[in-house]
Amino acid sequence: MTNHPTPARQALEAEADRLFGSYLRVSLFCQKHRLGFLEGGAEAVAIGLIPAEDWDLIREMANGPSEAEERWRHRLDANPRSLG
Repeated sequence: MTNHPTPARQALEAEADRLFGSYLRVSLFCQKHRLGFLEGGAEAVAIGLIPAEDWDLIREMANGPSEAEERWRHRLDANPRSLG
């Protein structure tokens, strides 16, 4: 018996794939034009390479903490004396 994803799951995966495609376009654009990520992303929006809404989400994720940073923050919050 196969487990098929729900329509909501399929929609979520499609949106994630689309957003990842925008991220890749920005990354390649930055490499090609030797730009920093934030500068290149803004330029990619200005020339219509990606939608502004995608860039807002990508930039927000890029500025947020990584999973590792989140794990350490939770550990330190739980036990602040663990550093020394």
